[in-house]
Amino acid sequence: IPKNEKTQIILHAFYKKGLPTSIPLRLISEDKKTFSENTFLKSLFNFLFITMGTFFLAITFLRQQNEYLYFSLYYGLLFVLLNIQNAFVVSPIPLLGSALIPFLFLLSAFTGLMTTRIFWASEDQTESVKKVFLGIVLFSILLFFANLFLPLESDVAKYSLYYMPALLMAS
Repeated sequence: IPKNEKTQIILHAFYKKGLPTSIPLRLISEDKKTFSENTFLKSLFNFLFITMGTFFLAITFLRQQNEYLYFSLYYGLLFVLLNIQNAFVVSPIPLLGSALIPFLFLLSAFTGLMTTRIFWASEDQTESVKKVFLGIVLFSILLFFANLFLPLESDVAKYSLYYMPALLMAS
């Protein structure tokens, strides 16, 4: 579209249950590149995530300490999230479909929680603190998977329940 010109675009969209129905359109000038088109920036982030994940994986094997594996998983999940969010909105994977990205957020919140648990003084943890920690993790995972099978008509309710477990675990 030429600058300062108007045009009408007609778009026929089919409603698919469980997905948002609004399509945010954005007009970008031809000389401006978006993040998904900027291969240098994308390659830089991919390189950093792969390097950090590999670094912590190497430390896991060299020091024989399994705690570093959570760091490696965290950076691996961030790498997958970055690439999936730039590739598509709804996953072609059956069952997960629109829940793939919230599921990866839940896993990244879990691995982030496990990495912070490493820095807690393990001698000071009582049995009740460990049970509360495990309860929050299990409740979040069960809530997410229960949401996959709930027949909710409201997209707001469905996506709130998709992201609530990750927010609960991250807080």
